Amino acid sequence: MGTGTVYRSGVVNSESARARPSGADPLRERFERVREGTVRLTAPLAVEDFVAQSMPETDPVNWHLGHTSWFFEKEILTPLGITVPGTRPEYREIFEAGSKGTPAAERGRRSRPTVAEVFDYRRSVDRTMLGALDRGLDPEPRALTLLGTHHEQIHQERLLADLKHLFRKNPGQPAYRRETVPEPPSEPGGTVPLRFVAFPGGKLRFGHRGDGFAFVNETPRHPRRIPPFRLASRLATNGEYLEFIEEGGYRDASLWLPAGRRMLREEGLEAPLYWQRSGDRWLEFTLGGLIPLDPAAPVIHVSFHEAAAFARWRGARLPTEFEWESAAADRPREGCFLERERLRPEPAAPKDAGPAGPGPAQLFGSAWEWTASADLPYPRHEPGSGPAAALGGSFFAGRIVVRGGSCLTPESHLRASYRRFLRPGTRWQTVGIRLARDS
Repeated sequence: MGTGTVYRSGVVNSESARARPSGADPLRERFERVREGTVRLTAPLAVEDFVAQSMPETDPVNWHLGHTSWFFEKEILTPLGITVPGTRPEYREIFEAGSKGTPAAERGRRSRPTVAEVFDYRRSVDRTMLGALDRGLDPEPRALTLLGTHHEQIHQERLLADLKHLFRKNPGQPAYRRETVPEPPSEPGGTVPLRFVAFPGGKLRFGHRGDGFAFVNETPRHPRRIPPFRLASRLATNGEYLEFIEEGGYRDASLWLPAGRRMLREEGLEAPLYWQRSGDRWLEFTLGGLIPLDPAAPVIHVSFHEAAAFARWRGARLPTEFEWESAAADRPREGCFLERERLRPEPAAPKDAGPAGPGPAQLFGSAWEWTASADLPYPRHEPGSGPAAALGGSFFAGRIVVRGGSCLTPESHLRASYRRFLRPGTRWQTVGIRLARDS
């Protein structure tokens, strides 16, 4: 049972549509589109789905909804002296993400505010923000509004990934959104052949080019010399990863880094997170429910350690983030994104086959790609202060950069310079594998 009309009346309703000024403000339109997009993601849910938390690394849907609203109240409206009607003092503690807020592991232990109250809060924030945008904002609060929309798009992907983990933990394995006509799995012979595309390397420039939005960890743009390399023409597939499993990849300690061997012992890994055996075949749990494993689709929900072991088994390695960016910098931003509403990655297209081909496919969308690069600042990086620094200016030892986006990432949130970072043991995010080799 979904939320129906009780919770779906988000930003774009008849009242806001009538009040919209005739002069189109791209920022206002983006704000409305992103805020309503988050609400649409909750439409298939029952009210009980909003408050549960499956592990400390995930968050309840109710918290995502409140936290993304709190950002606009805290960072834009309150500094302008604008009060959000209906807000409560305790929202700071409940929805704050830092040390002043509720610890991450405890966010699912609170039943209040209720789901209805959080949606009321969202509507109040939206009306207040739209009023402020219509009256006109100075450049700094406008920049913070744009930052807030990208922050919310991060949470849109997180919300779906968190729900997937939550539903998989349920013995009934419910579907977030049942597919009306399940697609038949691809035949192994239909997998696009993998080839390695050569790149000359050289002294290249990396980082954001300065046109449009970027997080501060994408700056400054700087030169760096990289050797020639070869990059796989597509993402590694389920079928290829299944060969790795069947040939003993999880049992061959020589393929694994020391931290990976420790993870194998402690967690008893034997397959990607959402795979499960059913007799002599494999199934995969998706947001559409449990389906037959598609051998041609990209493998996802593997840790950095699994990706590195698979790459070594294939006589390859993981690319550095700079190799990835040099290959993606001038490629069109095309792929399987959240807007497609497929919610699982698509196999590579036949047009990407052949000895020449158009270059690496699936660079954007489908699955985030593990790189071999640590989460480190660029040379002469200046993290700044405030929310921009908190969202993209902090670097942490032991995290790995992933690139490219996934089938749960909004297309307008991505660019070739975008750097996301994850702990190497992360499996519940939509991350896959692209191979690389030295030239």
